[in-house]
Amino acid sequence: MPSDPRLSVRHLAKSFCLHLQGGVELSVLDDVSFDLADGECMVIRGPSGRGKSTLLRMIFGNYMAEQGQILIRHGGEVVDLAGAAPRLVLDVRRSTMGYVSQFLHCLPRVPALDIVAAPLRGLGIDPQAARDRAVQMLTYLAIPERMFEVPPATFSGGEQQRVNIARSLINEPKLILLDEPTASLDEANQDRVLELLQRQRDRGAAVLAVIHNTEVAAALADRELHIEDLRVTERTVP
Repeated sequence: MPSDPRLSVRHLAKSFCLHLQGGVELSVLDDVSFDLADGECMVIRGPSGRGKSTLLRMIFGNYMAEQGQILIRHGGEVVDLAGAAPRLVLDVRRSTMGYVSQFLHCLPRVPALDIVAAPLRGLGIDPQAARDRAVQMLTYLAIPERMFEVPPATFSGGEQQRVNIARSLINEPKLILLDEPTASLDEANQDRVLELLQRQRDRGAAVLAVIHNTEVAAALADRELHIEDLRVTERTVP
C-alpha cells in the first residue's frame, strides 16, 4: 500500500445561508480532518442531518468548501479539489473518483446499458468493449437483460440504484464515495452489492461511505468517522 493517502481532508468547514430565514447561517461541518489510504474503507456515522452526505458532496465537488483542503492523489500528483477549476474536478471524476449518490440522475430516454457504459466511453474505450463491460456489470447486479435497452426512469428504486452503482464502479475508480448504496435494496441484492464493494476495496480502491445499515457497515469498514454537533471523532473498527 502506498505511503501517501489517496484522500486527505484538512480543516474542512461548510455552512449554508438560509435565505428564507432572513439569511441565517447554518453551520454543518467545522474543522474536519482525516486521511484515507488505498485499500481502506472508512464509514461515516452519525445522526441524520449532521453533514454526512454534505461531506461526500464537498469531496465530489458538488458543494464548495468554505475553508480547508480536499487533497486527492490523481495520476502522478496530489491535487486540491477545494475551490479547484471545473475542468480539474471533471478530470478527477473521469479517471480517479466514483460517486454513488442516493438517487440516479441521468438523461431521460437513454437506455440503462448506455448509461452504465458512458464512463468507459469517456475514457476513450472502444464503444463495443464498453457496452460488453456494461452488460457484465448489469448482469452481475441482477438487472434482467430485457431492461438493458430501457431508460431507468421506468425502473423500481432498487433497480435504479443498481444501475447507479454499475455506472459509478465500471471504470474501477481509485476513490469511491458511497451515499447509502444499499438503502433501497432487498437482502439478496444487498449481498450482491456488498460483495462488489468488498472486491473494489480488496483490489486497492479507497472507499468512503455513508451507511446506516450496521451489518453492511461492519462488513466493509476498517475505520469509522463519527460526526455529531460539528464534532468529528475517528476510531478503528476491531
